[in-house]
Amino acid sequence: CTAHAFHPHACPTATSITDRYGCNANANTNTNTHIHTRPKSKLFPSKRTDASTSTSFESFESLHKLRGGALSLSLSPTALAIAESIAPKMGVVTSTALYFAPLTAVLAAIKSGDLGDLNPLPLAIMSVVSISWLAYGLTSRNPYVTLSNIFGCIAAVGYVVGVLPLLGAKAASTEGKKTLRTTQSVVIGGAGIVLSLWTYLGLSNLPLAQISEFLGFFASGLFIIFSASPLSTISTVIATRDSSSILGSLTAAQCINTSLWSVYGLAVKDKFVWGPNFIGLGLGLVQLVLKILFPAKTKAV
Repeated sequence: CTAHAFHPHACPTATSITDRYGCNANANTNTNTHIHTRPKSKLFPSKRTDASTSTSFESFESLHKLRGGALSLSLSPTALAIAESIAPKMGVVTSTALYFAPLTAVLAAIKSGDLGDLNPLPLAIMSVVSISWLAYGLTSRNPYVTLSNIFGCIAAVGYVVGVLPLLGAKAASTEGKKTLRTTQSVVIGGAGIVLSLWTYLGLSNLPLAQISEFLGFFASGLFIIFSASPLSTISTVIATRDSSSILGSLTAAQCINTSLWSVYGLAVKDKFVWGPNFIGLGLGLVQLVLKILFPAKTKAV
């Protein structure tokens, strides 16, 4: 009964290896009997605990658990189906609209050669945020999150490339130099942090669920910063009673986009989706209130 030697402690009350597994010394004993009497739960555990040998189903199950939070939607089956399928599909569209909202203003600034009231800080943060969400979408295997950030990555990088020369032209003034350095620091610093995190996670032996959790927390934090970035000029807006520095198209897209993703995140119980989008919605509404209270003033030609 040599197979039983793999587990010499299966029956601690026995006096020998053969006794511990119900194997007597009788040479006529059928080997098949031994196979049926050995403890299968010891040799063939029903559930693997080693992360390196986990099945894809177990990985998905653990990933689903870490996403969840106590907050969720109690909806009818029809409403839940809409929240899980239609809301994210619309979210892909609104996310793309969010990323392309500054396009008109950026092109106008490039054409005129003057940045004007365009705030470059949200554009710089957008380039880092979109790439971070793309990484989370890929590791969490969420097609909606992934698709909603692909075009945003391209657009955001294009914005930064377009506005940097305009910032350089204004660097002669103290304020212009400060804005240029802030924008450069955000892009370079953000890229450095993202690449460092990816390198650490890529070389680690962490399970996919834990890697996705790290990326989820990181992307969520960046998104909150991005949602709040238009408010970096709030003191100027209130002092001048002019909200020209807050891009109206970006604010509208932010409110609609975060509303849809909040509903979807609650439906699928993904805290990394509904959490930052709830906060982003609140910040978007603050910007909307400022736009209403202090309308953008028309510049004299």
